[in-house]
Amino acid sequence: LIIVGTFMARRGEWLAAEAGGVKGMGRWGGLAFVTLCCSFGAYAAGETILPMALHKIEHIQRHELKRVDPLTRFYERRNHWYKDADHYLFLPTFDRKKKEFYEPVIYKADEGKLSEIYEGRILRESAEGWFLVDALVWSVNNPEVKKVDRFEVHLNVNAGNLMDVTGDPRQMTHSEIQRLIEDREKAGFDTAIHILEREQRIGYPLAALALFFLMLPWALQPALRRSMAVNLGVGVVIISVLLSLSHFVRMLALGQKIPVALGGWGLTLVCLVFMPLSYFLYRRRYLV
Repeated sequence: LIIVGTFMARRGEWLAAEAGGVKGMGRWGGLAFVTLCCSFGAYAAGETILPMALHKIEHIQRHELKRVDPLTRFYERRNHWYKDADHYLFLPTFDRKKKEFYEPVIYKADEGKLSEIYEGRILRESAEGWFLVDALVWSVNNPEVKKVDRFEVHLNVNAGNLMDVTGDPRQMTHSEIQRLIEDREKAGFDTAIHILEREQRIGYPLAALALFFLMLPWALQPALRRSMAVNLGVGVVIISVLLSLSHFVRMLALGQKIPVALGGWGLTLVCLVFMPLSYFLYRRRYLV
């Protein structure tokens, strides 16, 4: 926008437009349409090209370079603990094909206090529900240990929820990230970084529009002697400041100092905050 605006000002096109009575969207509507197309293209690429590219990079790192970046290891880290309502499940191993969990231990809480403990050889999901095979049932209020061949456990999750709570959201579409977030929340896991990735899928492309309107009055300035070097230099400084502030907002979100969803909209929010200041400075510089 800065480059196009400077070229058109130096060639006198903005002055010609003003002299011809072209105002408002007649001057910047075409530029806004191009920006909107770029924004939509960025969103489409984030949903299609980017996940495939990141998956290919991860494959090369794992199988050819024999290393995986720390963030990928974090996303793939499997948790053994799961939470479902008042049940806390410890599931050390499982068979993905059979959808069976081995050597499980389930702790049941009543109003936040431990009330019962269930151990078993296998935790298995069937059409009738969840069952522990060769179970031992312990009660806090009763020292007797019950042995049950098949003990029913009332859980509100399915086997997929308990197994598929890992995955790299950078390699997923928006809907897949949302499903992963819901599964992790059901299991009682932190979802802050996953929510950030989901919000960034929309927030970053829309930041292009916010940047457009932030710089629009300066781009339309019709001065014939506008310096390309000065305009580009100022633009680089502004972008650096905005990206630094958006990164700061992201860190606040990861630290849960602010609502996590706002972290993915950091750049857009920073632009919206500085937009009135930009228009004020422009009017003071050129119109007052």
